[in-house]
Amino acid sequence: MVTGNSKKLINSKLRSIRNFYEYLQKENANIINPAANLVLKGVRQKLPSNIIDFTELENIYQSYPSKAGQVKTNGNRSKRNKVTLGLLVYQGLTTEELHQLEPEHLKLKQGKIHVPGNRKRNGRTLDLQPC
Repeated sequence: MVTGNSKKLINSKLRSIRNFYEYLQKENANIINPAANLVLKGVRQKLPSNIIDFTELENIYQSYPSKAGQVKTNGNRSKRNKVTLGLLVYQGLTTEELHQLEPEHLKLKQGKIHVPGNRKRNGRTLDLQPC
């Protein structure tokens, strides 16, 4: 390892080498990419924070039209969109978790929703609260 280079810089150089060898492989299929699976671990990625605060999210939810007369689409679609927006704002679901939801995960009589887990997140059961 070259001293004085950060892990981020080394990964950037490795990415450049991989891209260059991928370009060469398009020209000549016999070339082997030596940096194909090389990545230096330990680089932390910063997540953006404080992009929008909760009051602004609530304002977006409240101003979203839920009645069929306010939107040119049909009533069921606008209601579905408002419920989805409510799950994002009030329950803290991610878009990945929304894609995984199935109708059997909703327990309307109990007022609960089960969010299935995956490799990165544990499954959880959330109480559905009226606004």
